[in-house]
Amino acid sequence: MCGICGIFSFKAQVEPAAIKNMCRCLQHRGNNGNGVWIDKNIGLGHQRLAIIDLNPGANQPFINKRQDAVLTFNGEIYNFKSLKKQFFSDFPFRTSSDTEVLAELLSSKQSAALEQLNGMFAFAFYDRQRQKLTCARDRLGIKPFYYSYSPKNHFIFASEVKALLATSLISTEIDRQALSDYLSLGYITGERTIYKQIKKLLPGQLLEIDRHGNTKHVTYWAIEDHIAPEPADPAVILNHLREAINLRLVSDVPVAAFLSGGIDSSAITSLTKQCNYSPDCFSIGFHEKSFDESVSAEAFARQLNLKHYSQVFNAPDPNTLQSIAGHIDQPFADTSLLPTFQLCQNAAQSTRVVLSGDGGDEVFGGYETCRADLLQLMLFRQQPLSSYAINAGKLLASIIPADRGKVSTGYKVKQFFVYCMNEPARAHFSWRLYFNESEKQQLLDGQIKSVTESFATFAGYYRQFRRLPILKQHMLVDLKTWLADDILFKADICSMAHGLELRTPFLDHQLLLRAFSLPTDAHFRKKKTKKLLKAALESVLPSKILKRKKSGFNCPVSTWLDNDYYELMRDNFSNKAFKELIPGQNFIENLLKEHKERKRDNGFRLWNLLMLSLWQQSAL
Repeated sequence: MCGICGIFSFKAQVEPAAIKNMCRCLQHRGNNGNGVWIDKNIGLGHQRLAIIDLNPGANQPFINKRQDAVLTFNGEIYNFKSLKKQFFSDFPFRTSSDTEVLAELLSSKQSAALEQLNGMFAFAFYDRQRQKLTCARDRLGIKPFYYSYSPKNHFIFASEVKALLATSLISTEIDRQALSDYLSLGYITGERTIYKQIKKLLPGQLLEIDRHGNTKHVTYWAIEDHIAPEPADPAVILNHLREAINLRLVSDVPVAAFLSGGIDSSAITSLTKQCNYSPDCFSIGFHEKSFDESVSAEAFARQLNLKHYSQVFNAPDPNTLQSIAGHIDQPFADTSLLPTFQLCQNAAQSTRVVLSGDGGDEVFGGYETCRADLLQLMLFRQQPLSSYAINAGKLLASIIPADRGKVSTGYKVKQFFVYCMNEPARAHFSWRLYFNESEKQQLLDGQIKSVTESFATFAGYYRQFRRLPILKQHMLVDLKTWLADDILFKADICSMAHGLELRTPFLDHQLLLRAFSLPTDAHFRKKKTKKLLKAALESVLPSKILKRKKSGFNCPVSTWLDNDYYELMRDNFSNKAFKELIPGQNFIENLLKEHKERKRDNGFRLWNLLMLSLWQQSAL
């Protein structure tokens, strides 16, 4: 796991100082080694977090055996040992690293090598003879890849946006479409970033650039091309999960585990122990009882006879919150960012690698939104009869008092009844909506007339999956949006801020394909989520964990905004620069008034605006 960066100039030599400066911005991602490689008009940089083959000979940028190609690579290739046996049985390797295997595989197979890889990765590979740079990102987007492309000048890339901006070659002009999407979703999806000149390489994509600046985008992996109907067999799922965990235990440093007390992290931890490996476990607790699962996590770790480390999470002071918001490079409103950041910080004090349960909900239908989708579809198909029930539901939702619980029942009910009579794709998009198009018009005072509505990206994915049943479409769209641009963005930025590698067995692509080859009713029904996964884990987890109600990792921001952050919020919203960015002050004042008087829980919406203001102060 590492930080990568580089500049491919189409008309001038690259100065070593420029690459070194980019590397300095990525030091937190790994400081066990660093390197810069320059060849006239191309420069590659690398900051290393040493996990496999700790020797300096495995440092990067890595030059292949023939000296005609160079690789800078972030991530892990979990099946590198089997690839080594399969393709290079007589090859004189100089290291025992996955980096060298990847470099030689790309040298011999070029882009065809990608189909052989099982891992998480983002890399840039330079062919010195062809003078061509090949960049790729793993199938699901576990590892990030940001770039800026000027056809007549240069191609610049890095693991984080801050390294791109450090070159001073890129404008900080805001992408108004990205801003609009952020206000809707709390994150920025697709290839956009908050900066107009910086893009993301999408999951499963390959990008080639030659010395003249010509580019070629290729989607090398699309999940819909690999889905084939299969029987729902819990034993098969469990075997795939065991294999995924075994692969992710390959390491030359100790591997730990995050343990929340829920099904996903408990399953990973328990199965790891069954693999004859005893990971240290890390958890985080909350003072607010409705948010806290640390007691359950500690009890399960004790049952498995594992070392367990837990800390209570406290709301960061305003200066710390500002620092975190600045580090993440883009506005980001997911409240679980803060406990995840602290959990990673705690774990990084004693380990470099942690197994995580991320992806379990997306792969096996664990979210309440899955049940909402099912109910919505039933109501939508029963129109106009269901319209009477919907109107009654809206009336009921309007009189539910605002509370400050964890994604409260009142919040869910209101969100459902407001949007449930939209067509299914738009309804699914709306479950996690912060501000709709009309509200954004009020916030931005009509400034978004020239941008496309934020549903457009989702609509494109629904068209891509249109031949599949609608509930399966919902799950696939979540993989492309919520998972890639919220969950995995957060996981990378929080873990790598502390030089910690996060491994996600649930996102093994073989396990993923097996799960998505099954009908959705194998995963969830009206009264049950994660049906198949729970069946697979009956011999692994106690029934009380399997029956435990799902609890997310959110923060009590509604309460914080009443107290700890109220003055900060007031000050930031009245800031001149923020008022220029978000001129709809009357609308914001109404949000504040409703929230303070407990007429409506606007905590998530106000948090969205607060994180935007904090990002703006740090970045601009």
